[in-house]
Amino acid sequence: MSDTDHLKSDLTKLFQGKAVPVTNVDISNERSDSFEPVTKNNVGYIVSAVIINDVGQILMMQEAKYSCYGTWYLPAGRMEQGENLQEAVMREVEEETGLTFQPTSLIAVEFGCGTWYRFNFIGHVTGGKLKTLEEKDKESLQAEWIDFVNIKTRTLKLRSPDIIPLINIARKYHSLGEDCRHPHNMPALVPYNRLIHRVMLVHCSFGGDILVLTTNKEGLHLPTCYISPFDFSFKITVFAVIKEAFGASEFQLKMKGLISVEHQGAPASNKDGLCLTTLQVLDGPETEPPPRSDSTYQWVSLTQLDSDLGDQLATRLKENGCVPLIDL
Repeated sequence: MSDTDHLKSDLTKLFQGKAVPVTNVDISNERSDSFEPVTKNNVGYIVSAVIINDVGQILMMQEAKYSCYGTWYLPAGRMEQGENLQEAVMREVEEETGLTFQPTSLIAVEFGCGTWYRFNFIGHVTGGKLKTLEEKDKESLQAEWIDFVNIKTRTLKLRSPDIIPLINIARKYHSLGEDCRHPHNMPALVPYNRLIHRVMLVHCSFGGDILVLTTNKEGLHLPTCYISPFDFSFKITVFAVIKEAFGASEFQLKMKGLISVEHQGAPASNKDGLCLTTLQVLDGPETEPPPRSDSTYQWVSLTQLDSDLGDQLATRLKENGCVPLIDL
């Protein structure tokens, strides 16, 4: 298979939500080289669920923890060692609400720093019984379906208002037709022992051509960079790629969102890393893409490579075309 065929295959799989394992990382630094993430030790993966019923109510749980006793929040919690993200959110929903839950898509991922991530899901209830006060335990006091107006106006005493933007994203997603929103996007199961960012950087020409930045280090592929535990913004890894490719980092960029999340979490304490693939757009008046300072990087025309891939990428470039990545 040629390099271009490999690239076509990788892009097709990414757009389909399938696994595309990263075997070699292009950019690293001293802070990231030796960091091996271990869940609930040196990295925190949080999961939460925004579950909306047929009349638009939100599933909420009442906290039992001493620090926030009696306040209300979305079902959420830390992923345990040995779990994947889907297993973690299913467990948290059942423990805190009494209901069984089938996640169908990520609707947002929040990046707090290189060692803190929150993965927010939507989905539907498949069974169980709503937890009552008589069934309270260390996980929660009870659960209820709550009208959104009571959450938005904070008539309901919330543990934190940080869930309101997530609920708004989920409500908007549900209100849009399938042609106006990103496809369902669930994490692909791939074991990693590092934190990796795969960057899909594109330039859109006035003539309608879409160029994607690639590197031919060990085969043609999208550039990758290790995420350092000290990264305070997700932009740091994006600009690391730009600096290596173009020799400068003073570019206007627009983050469109996530194309894919890859994580497995097993075996425990050994494969707790992940790979996030994001879509970034060079946002400026330039009619031509910036010249490269590193010859291993090259722009590839998706329109010429495969017109169907070009169409798929054009769809992801539209508003609501990707899972939002929220840089806290």
